[in-house]
Amino acid sequence: MRNLILTLDARWNFLFISISALTFMYLAQEFMLTEDMYYQTLGEQMTMERIEEYMSQQKKYQWVGYLFIPLVYLIKFALISLCLIIGALLADIKISFKQVFGIVVFAEIIFLIPTAIRVIWFGFIDTDFTLAELSSFMPLSLANLFDVSKLEIWWVYPFQVANLFEVAYWLLLAYGLHLHTQREYESMLRLVLSSYGSGLLLWVVLVMFLNVNFS
Repeated sequence: MRNLILTLDARWNFLFISISALTFMYLAQEFMLTEDMYYQTLGEQMTMERIEEYMSQQKKYQWVGYLFIPLVYLIKFALISLCLIIGALLADIKISFKQVFGIVVFAEIIFLIPTAIRVIWFGFIDTDFTLAELSSFMPLSLANLFDVSKLEIWWVYPFQVANLFEVAYWLLLAYGLHLHTQREYESMLRLVLSSYGSGLLLWVVLVMFLNVNFS
């Protein structure tokens, strides 16, 4: 893994992640977000005409979601890289933005695993699910230890973020920084916790605030 992190071209990695995400999104749209699921989930909240109109709009603008995936990833990687580079500057650690960006893109691969698990779980194992169950599902997270339907809406996202894949992501970021800077792994982990961790905390608080105000 050492040589892979140091030599892998971030552009190819970015392309792989984007294509993988697009594939999972297509599989979800075609085989999980079916008409029957919408009728079953929204049948008590909307009329048949409203559900049909909603599904028609979803299909009409589905391509927009595909186009936005690479852009969303690019913004995400840039912001996380910015957090880490600021942390490195404050700690007087010399590392380029390009190197940090490459580390961030590489570490993102870990999040393809829960996405694949979601597709497999609802596509082949638990095929009788609701839209709420699909959207709240996060493997190996605190959300799986609770009945999400009984949680206050603003607690769902923090419980989803608190998962083992997020922990693995932090460890990969620290390892990548360790390889590029030749600093002790423990110090790089502290850098990740203080920089990216602070940014993630602010993001979670923002999402909770928006959920409170728009729920």
